[in-house]
Amino acid sequence: MKSKTLLMALGALVLSAPNMALAAPLCAQVLKAVGATAESSAARPTYESALRFDAQGLIFARGARGQGQEVQFGFESEYTAAELGPMTKFYGPDAATSGISAAAWRAMPVDARLSWVQEKLKSIPYGSKDTVLVRLDQNAELAFLPSKLIKDDTGNVEIIVAPVSRFETWKQQVQWINRNLGVGSMQAMVSQPRDTFFTRGSTIESSSVTYKENLGFFNFLHESDALDRMARGAEKFRLDPSKDVMRPFLHPYLGPMIEFRHKRMRKAMFEHARGKDLEQETLEAIVRREQSFKYIGSTAYRPDIGAPTRVSQEVRDAHKDEAVLIERVTRSLLHMQEGRTAFLRASDIKPFDSEAKFNSLTPAVQSFLKTVFPHKAPSRVQEFENALFVHETYRNFAYPLHDFRPWLSFMNRMDLVKTVESAQGAYVQKLESLAARLERGEIGKDQASREAQGALAEFAPASRLSEAFQAYEAKLIREARENRPTGERLDAAARAFESRLGMMTQKWAENTALVSGVRFRHKDENQKNLADRRLLVVSTHGLSNAQKDQLKTDYLNLLTGGTVSFPLKERATHMLVRFDDTIYNFGFWPVPQFPKFRVSEYQLPSAERLESVVLLSKVEDTRLLRYIREIREDRPQVLGRFNYQGDARARGQINDNRSLGCGHNCTTWIASAPIGARGETLLNLLQAEGAVPWIAQNPGWFTSWLTASAPSERVPLLVYFTDRPLQQALESKVRSNQIFEWDFNRR
Repeated sequence: MKSKTLLMALGALVLSAPNMALAAPLCAQVLKAVGATAESSAARPTYESALRFDAQGLIFARGARGQGQEVQFGFESEYTAAELGPMTKFYGPDAATSGISAAAWRAMPVDARLSWVQEKLKSIPYGSKDTVLVRLDQNAELAFLPSKLIKDDTGNVEIIVAPVSRFETWKQQVQWINRNLGVGSMQAMVSQPRDTFFTRGSTIESSSVTYKENLGFFNFLHESDALDRMARGAEKFRLDPSKDVMRPFLHPYLGPMIEFRHKRMRKAMFEHARGKDLEQETLEAIVRREQSFKYIGSTAYRPDIGAPTRVSQEVRDAHKDEAVLIERVTRSLLHMQEGRTAFLRASDIKPFDSEAKFNSLTPAVQSFLKTVFPHKAPSRVQEFENALFVHETYRNFAYPLHDFRPWLSFMNRMDLVKTVESAQGAYVQKLESLAARLERGEIGKDQASREAQGALAEFAPASRLSEAFQAYEAKLIREARENRPTGERLDAAARAFESRLGMMTQKWAENTALVSGVRFRHKDENQKNLADRRLLVVSTHGLSNAQKDQLKTDYLNLLTGGTVSFPLKERATHMLVRFDDTIYNFGFWPVPQFPKFRVSEYQLPSAERLESVVLLSKVEDTRLLRYIREIREDRPQVLGRFNYQGDARARGQINDNRSLGCGHNCTTWIASAPIGARGETLLNLLQAEGAVPWIAQNPGWFTSWLTASAPSERVPLLVYFTDRPLQQALESKVRSNQIFEWDFNRR
C-alpha cells in the first residue's frame, strides 16, 4: 500500500516538475523509497498469517476456552463536520424533532446538508450527548451501524460500532464504513477475558510474572509504534518537505508514551493484576483525566472497556490508514493467542522521560522548541499543572535522546549502539542549527516547525531503530507461524524461572541485589560485542554455615528445572557444568591419560565467582538429562577419548556424541551436546554459528561469549557471588551502565 502511494507521488512529481532534469533526481528518490518499502514488506510476514481461528472463525487468547471466552472487537471513527458528506446519504436529522423527513433530507444538496449539520453541532454544548443524526436506512444488512450519531468532546461526530466476536466480521464492517461513509480518524478495541490477561496461576509470584509480561508488552508497543510513525513521517518528508509530517507528536493525546503517563499505567496495571482499583469511579478516571495513560499514539491499555470481566487494548495511532489499523489489531491478536512471555524482559525498561531529556538540551534549543511548538491547552486545563504538562508537547521533540540501549540489548542488536549515538548527535546538531537560523531570521516559525518535524522523523531510519523493532516483530511472527509444541518453547521455562527468581530475591533481600544494565564485553576475530545484562549479586558475607546451606538450597531451587549454568572463577582453566543440583566436568583424573566424567555436589563459592545461566525448554531440559545419563552409563561410547585441544565437531547423537576430530575436552562435550528438539547443539541453540571455533573449546572463551554475545532470551541472568558485604560489592564492582570487569583467562 505504501509502494502504491509512493508511485502515485512519482507520477505527480514528473507532471509538476518544470523540466525533466529536475524531475530525474526526484524520481530516483521515490524509486529508492519504493524499493526499500517493497523489500521491507517482503521480508516481514504479516501478523494475520500467524493467527489460528476455530471452525466458527473465532480466536481465543491463550488460556481461554469455550463460549463467551473468545476475543471481541470494537470500532469507532471520528469525522469532522467537513467530512460528513458521504455520511449524510445514510444518516439525517431526527424527523420528529427537526421536521425534516428522510425524503426531504436526501433531496437537499450535499452542501446544504453539511451546513445543517454544522449548525446542529454548534448548538450542542460541550459534554452533551445530544443526537446529531439518526440512521435513515433500516436495511437489515446495515444493522451493525449505530442508530444515532453524537458529538464527542472534540466537537467531531463519532460513529461507534457494537462489539463483534469474529475478526472477519469486524474487518468487513470497517471496510464497508470506509468505502461508503468515508474514512474518519479510526480507533479499534480488542478485548479478552480478564483472567487470561492477568493471571494464569494462583500464586502472588505467578501474578507478578503476568504483570511483567503485560507491562513489557505495552512497553515494546509504545516504542515500536512511535518509531514506526517517525519512519513513515520520514518517507513523507523526503517526498514533500513542505508538509507537517509529525503531527501526532504535536497532539497532547497522540504523542509517544512518556514517564509522566507511564507511572500511572504501571501503578494501575500492578493493582489490577491483584484485583484492586477496579471500582467504576476509578476506571472512569482513565478517560476523564488529561494525564491518563490512555492518551498516547499507540495501542493503549484499557482496563475500563469491558470491565470487570474483560480487559481491552485500544489502537489509537492508525488515524486514516486502514492497513495500519488492521495490522495493529492482528498484532494484539497474535500476542493474545501466543501469550506475552516474549516481552517479559522488557518490563524493566524505562519509558521516555520527556522532562529530563528536554532539560538536557541546551537553553537555546529549549527556547527554540517552546517558540515553534507552543502549547495550545484549552482554558479549562491551564490552571491544572498535571493537565497542562501533557499539552506542552514541545518536550516530545526530545524523544530521540531517549536511552534506547536497553531496547538494543533486549532485541540482541547491540551492534547498533554506535549508529544510534551517531543519529542522536546529528539530531541535536540539526536542532541547534534550526535554533540559530530562526534567531538570525533566516527562516520563519512555519519552516522551522516543518524542518524540526522532518529531523525528528528522520531519526528513526537514521538510527535504524525502526528497522530493528520491525525485525524483532518479524521474528516473533515467524516463531508463531512455526507453531511449535509447548515443550519446545521457552515460555514456560521463562515464566517459572522469573517466578522463582522473585521468591528468592524477596527471601534473601539482605544478601542479594538484582541489577539491570550491567555491561559485559567480548572480543574475538569475528565480533566485538558489548551487552547489557541482568546480574544477580549474591553476598555470603556474615552468613553462618546453616544460613549458607539454606541459601544454597534456595539458589538451587531457582536453577533446577529449565536451566543449565556455568560457574567460573576468575582465570579458571577448567569448565564446570551445573545441571539440576549437580556439577559435571570431563577431563583427565587423577593423572593424565586417564579420562573421567566426574560428578560432584554443587557448592557455594568461598570467594568470587561468576555463573552464567542458560534457559532451556522442557524438551531441551529432558534431552540434556538423558545425555548426561548416557554419559554416566557409558562414557567411552558417548564421549570417546579426551583431548586437551578438543574438537566440537561430533556425531550428534544423544547416545553417541563422540568427536569427529581429536576428541572432546572440558568444554566441547557440553558445547556440542545435541539437546535441541531437532538435534541442535547447545551452541546452535545459543546462535553461535558465526563465532570463532575456539568458543566451543575453551572455558574462558565460552563463558566470555555467553556473557556478552548470546541472546538475552537464552541468558536471562548472570550471577556474581562474593564474600564481601553486599553494599560494598555494589559500590565497587557492580553498577548499571558500567562494564563488569572479569578475567576469563581466554588462552
